[in-house]
Amino acid sequence: MFLPYLYFSTSVIALYTAIQSIWLSRLGPNRHIYGAYAALCVAICAFLLSSTIFTMATSLEAAKLSVRLQSLSAFAYLAALSWLMLRYADIPVRGLALRFILLYCVVTGLLGLYSLTLDAGFFVARLWPMGPDGPIPYGFDYRPGSAVFQLIGLIGAAWCFFCVNVMRHHDPLAAKLFSSFLLLLVYSCISQLLHYFFGLQSVPVLPGGVTFIWLFVIMAILFARDHEETVAELVEKNQSLSQEMSSRTAAERQARMLALNDELTKLANIRNLKKQLEWYPTEYPDGQLLLIQIDYFRELKQTFGEAHSDQLLLQVAKRLQDKEAPDQLAARISESQFAVLTRELQRYIDNSAESLSPSDLLTRPFYLGPQKLDLTYSMALVPLREESNAQDALYHAELALEQAVSRGGNQIAPYNRQFAEEVRFRLTLERDLDRALPDRQLTMHYQPQVDSAGHLIGAEALLRWQHPEHGWISPATFIPLAERRGLIRPIGQWVLEQACRDLKSWQQRGSFIGRVSVNVSPLQLQTYRYAQSVLDTLRAFDVSPTSLSLELTESGIIEEANTALVDLPLLRKAGVTIAIDDFGTGFSSLSYLGRLPVDTLKIDKSFVDQVGTARGDDLLKVLLDIGRSLDMKVLAEGVEQDEQRQKLEAMGCHYFQGYLFSRPVPADQLPLTEPLLAVAQEPQR
Repeated sequence: MFLPYLYFSTSVIALYTAIQSIWLSRLGPNRHIYGAYAALCVAICAFLLSSTIFTMATSLEAAKLSVRLQSLSAFAYLAALSWLMLRYADIPVRGLALRFILLYCVVTGLLGLYSLTLDAGFFVARLWPMGPDGPIPYGFDYRPGSAVFQLIGLIGAAWCFFCVNVMRHHDPLAAKLFSSFLLLLVYSCISQLLHYFFGLQSVPVLPGGVTFIWLFVIMAILFARDHEETVAELVEKNQSLSQEMSSRTAAERQARMLALNDELTKLANIRNLKKQLEWYPTEYPDGQLLLIQIDYFRELKQTFGEAHSDQLLLQVAKRLQDKEAPDQLAARISESQFAVLTRELQRYIDNSAESLSPSDLLTRPFYLGPQKLDLTYSMALVPLREESNAQDALYHAELALEQAVSRGGNQIAPYNRQFAEEVRFRLTLERDLDRALPDRQLTMHYQPQVDSAGHLIGAEALLRWQHPEHGWISPATFIPLAERRGLIRPIGQWVLEQACRDLKSWQQRGSFIGRVSVNVSPLQLQTYRYAQSVLDTLRAFDVSPTSLSLELTESGIIEEANTALVDLPLLRKAGVTIAIDDFGTGFSSLSYLGRLPVDTLKIDKSFVDQVGTARGDDLLKVLLDIGRSLDMKVLAEGVEQDEQRQKLEAMGCHYFQGYLFSRPVPADQLPLTEPLLAVAQEPQR
């Protein structure tokens, strides 16, 4: 009575394992292995249950049914085992492997179905009742053709050994365990052949349940091992995920910090400043917005390098920040520009004197290693109680800062309503300047240039703008606007063309033999092939290059030195003369001046006004000596009195321009013949 219990208990194990494998086959990377193993367990469970029924059958029909089911489940077992080994060996299901496994499954399936048509199944030829004392209730004779099952089983075993050989390279433990099972299975098949078909009773036959139990043990060991690896992998992934989450949290914290703070100084940035400005004036009506820009920071950076300039910015930031004042905010809003929201203005600005100046907090020296630095600042001050919103406050502060910078730096510019009106007027002019050229609002006036005898040697072209609402606008006002708005090139080209037209008109009258002088902006020198464009314009109006003189300011020609050294020599070679306007007000050196293709130096009016003073006369003599030493013609501008002309002539200056000879006049009013020594009625401005 041992066999029924063995078969039944093993079938229960197989059924439980099948259910478990079916559940596991729904997920995970090994779902195909679990699926094949579930099919194998179902086949084993069916085989063992049919064996249990056979050992306990009470009727011949029940015994026959059980052996037919036993035959079907045995063939299903061979197919499922072959498929399981294929999956566990991780052999690609294609090519020869696919063809073999499909053929093997089809053959075993057909034989299994065929066994259902037989009276006593595939293995048994005849059943008969046995006595009540026998181990089983029915005796049986093996069908001779059932040896086919053993052969098919051996073919399946050979396939399984092939899979084990493949498995040996990547999973040695599984290969060894499956090898032991296959050896046990082969022994069982051979022992049954020898025992039942060849009558070798001495060869022991293992009960079928033993091989199945060993298979369950093997799969339990391998699944436990795989689960342990999976758990270890999950733990590793969990740790990696935790690290990634920590890194991401830190990155998000850093991103939030950078979104509202400057990366270098850790002060608030412009975005944070705007947020604070939304509520600060309401909370603190007496608050002030202070913009602070380090003067000449770019030059400092070029001199000391980026690393040292960053150290300097950190020192400035440290001084601006007052951690003990909760109602104050310091921010860095550009490379060298800081902003402060404060109620304690005296911390940053000293207003004890007549004019505002930076406090000792900012004027104390800074140190970069052994190097001592004294910084200057351009600063803007905006009272927040007068501002309606954050955008206006920042805009007004930037306008005031621009004013401080335009004054040469080292200035504090408080914002006020008058200043706002000036800015608004300037912006209006800048916008209206777009229509000045198309609407013919620009006109040309000319001021004569004379020699010692008062004879006309040339005329300087002076641009005028007659605004339809505001009347005549000074060039000192609208030329910088044209440069900033990008209009200086078309305006400069129009001036050159108009000067050529007027020059041709004078020459056709047969009485003008001098040169017309045209002022050139440094931005015009940046034009591609500027020299060629000038020569093309002269050629278009049939004007000789020897009739044209181009005037550039001393600072402007230094500003565009590289272009000047390329274009100006080409123009001079063609016959155009080059003059430096407002000479003495810039910073050019004599060695640099000697390299430039300059013909004429025009002494600025500010020096001419000092004629008669010891200091003024000394300066004029130096300027005249420079011109003579460089073999250049020297012309004095802004001569308004004959006494000035006489003293300048006594010093060696023989060319003049100013109200003493003529005010700027339209082209058709330029005096071309008579000596010009009449004093103008109003002084030059």
